[in-house]
Amino acid sequence: ILCNIFIYGTFMGFPVFNLAMGLVAGYYFGRRITAKNIISPERETLIRKISVFSALIMIVICSSSAFIALHEKTIGEELQGMLGLGFVPEKGLIITGIVIGGALLITAQYFVTRLTMIKTMEHG
Repeated sequence: ILCNIFIYGTFMGFPVFNLAMGLVAGYYFGRRITAKNIISPERETLIRKISVFSALIMIVICSSSAFIALHEKTIGEELQGMLGLGFVPEKGLIITGIVIGGALLITAQYFVTRLTMIKTMEHG
């Protein structure tokens, strides 16, 4: 969790880089499960729980980014400059981007963590 906070701050609230922590968590817990010789039914439970926890952390990160972005008065102009747009995005477009992007990041975090754990245990 602390590393997620550091990444969040380092990249100034842009949550995409927090996906890297899903890789780290998946690798760490995959190695740990392998080292402890945990049997198959319990493995699946742990994979699901750890992947869900990783996704929950991403929900918190995306929510805080959304809160900060939506309370920024000049977010449209900032996005225009950052992305090189020929228009200033309206609030509705920004909210749509936040909802779709957040949902994609949360889903990606779940699967990144899950797949990394599975691959790590296979090669364990």
